[in-house]
Amino acid sequence: RRAAKNARASPMAEVQWWKQLSDICPITNFPVNLLPYPPFKLQIEGLKPRSTVLVDGSYLILKVLSTWRFEVLDTPLHHAQVVALDAYVRRCKLGPFRIGRAMQLLEVGTAEAMGELHTLRERSTKRLDLIQHVQQARLAKVEESQVAAAPQQPSAAPMPPQRRQQRQQQQQQQRPRGLGRGEDRVRQCCPQHPEEQSQGPGYNQNEQFAG
Repeated sequence: RRAAKNARASPMAEVQWWKQLSDICPITNFPVNLLPYPPFKLQIEGLKPRSTVLVDGSYLILKVLSTWRFEVLDTPLHHAQVVALDAYVRRCKLGPFRIGRAMQLLEVGTAEAMGELHTLRERSTKRLDLIQHVQQARLAKVEESQVAAAPQQPSAAPMPPQRRQQRQQQQQQQRPRGLGRGEDRVRQCCPQHPEEQSQGPGYNQNEQFAG
């Protein structure tokens, strides 16, 4: 009974609504429906036609903490977005990575606080590298499955024997008389010698150099 109650309380146990979407995270270029956790609904002022963009919230937070650049999609993060991201991390149980906590540690400025901040940023960098690796591997696997599922182009049907025989007859009719296969290739590549031209079609080129 307790396990059932926890499952109902956990947002990860809810219907995974983002699995039906076709949105692409503009930060990672990773499909939202492949995320193992819900995307973050990023509110951006002045964005049209809608002011909400679905992004990989965990990736965004880790990138801010590791690079210490408080911006997203070329716009500065404001206080309301930071508060929303911290709540998102707690709700989805994505670890201790909170931008608000990092800013508090920086404001305190003691040796202990700065040490904790340094550890938090190091862990953020390692976690960010792991997410990037996992997402690249996931995309490669999806591409492989799509290629395997793609319909193969039908191979050309073999030529019927009767048609093949007709084609061979046409090629023989187009070949000049009195020429073998080897002589045909020689005459196509090399111009006729004046003496050879005067000998007529029965002239054998090898007799010219005999003796």
